[in-house]
Amino acid sequence: MSALTTEQLWDRLAEKKLVAGEMPPAGEQHSPWFVRVMLGFAGWIGALFLLGFMGAALSFVMRSGTASLVTGIIVCAGAAVIFRLAQEKDFAVQFGLATSFAGQALFIFGLFETVHWRGGFGYVSVAVFEAVLAAVVANEIHRAATAFAAAVSLSLALWWYGVPSLAPAFITVAFAVIWLSEFSWADRGSVLRPVGYSLVLAALYCNGALLMHGYSWMPGRGISSPMLSRLSSWTGSLVAISVFLYTVYHLARREGFGIKDRPAQAALLAVTVIALTSFKAPGIAAGLVVVLLGYANANRVLTGLGLFSLIAYLSLYYYQLQTTLLVKSLSLIATGLVLLTARFALNRLWPVASREGEGHA
Repeated sequence: MSALTTEQLWDRLAEKKLVAGEMPPAGEQHSPWFVRVMLGFAGWIGALFLLGFMGAALSFVMRSGTASLVTGIIVCAGAAVIFRLAQEKDFAVQFGLATSFAGQALFIFGLFETVHWRGGFGYVSVAVFEAVLAAVVANEIHRAATAFAAAVSLSLALWWYGVPSLAPAFITVAFAVIWLSEFSWADRGSVLRPVGYSLVLAALYCNGALLMHGYSWMPGRGISSPMLSRLSSWTGSLVAISVFLYTVYHLARREGFGIKDRPAQAALLAVTVIALTSFKAPGIAAGLVVVLLGYANANRVLTGLGLFSLIAYLSLYYYQLQTTLLVKSLSLIATGLVLLTARFALNRLWPVASREGEGHA
């Protein structure tokens, strides 16, 4: 449709009083999805060729930790400039992603070559570097990837310092704060939404890694103190339970229920029972927090992530239990009976006021 035809159509709609005011400016025209996919592949291929050429021409960079570190920072800065200047160009965006990831790899390689993989300082530095990239670089995919890398790097640093259970607790606090205040940061959604999703995934990874002893592959030994590890485990569980309780309380208040109302009291009592029975499995509380936040905010992606994290964590925890299959089966039967009883009690105490079709003539 030409510009003249568009103006004529607007005038006719105005005559019929279907629209009012000046004609809005033309919206941005996006390429078809298959063209964007091809441009994305082209961007990655172009970036890989460029980085391969740079690697061959500047081979001395890989032989020096300091040179790799500095080069990685420069490459990431260049990628940030690409994102700022060409946010809507598919080729440039994919080229910038490949360039930034290569720069991050150079930075991490140079950093650990410099510190010789000793101590948690390297992991803390990577976490800070990735967090800065997540805040500065204007791209949602890049923000999600760098925020996830920052959270995982923080968990590795805490593992090195002998307090691994604190990492998922801190990450749970972070994503709960973000998603509980979702309605207040709608204007900054492009910044906080990918960070919120990536923190949920990082909490899922950290809880699963602790359950499966997944940090044993890391180089070095770190600080090994049974008392410190036990203290961090208790602290992490208490923090996860506290976040669970506060989330339920906050959502109840948002729905208009006070602490003296029976629905709020029943919800907090149920949370307390769940918290006490799952104290040694903090991943359950973290998964339930994600499910509650997703359901309360009508976010299907968040709800799906929460359900997936619950199923995955419970499956891992079930097979990690040092008990017989008979005891495990009995525990599942007991859990099912408790849930069915709770559902029956809720229906009796707070029945649905009106069912579908009752309000129609």
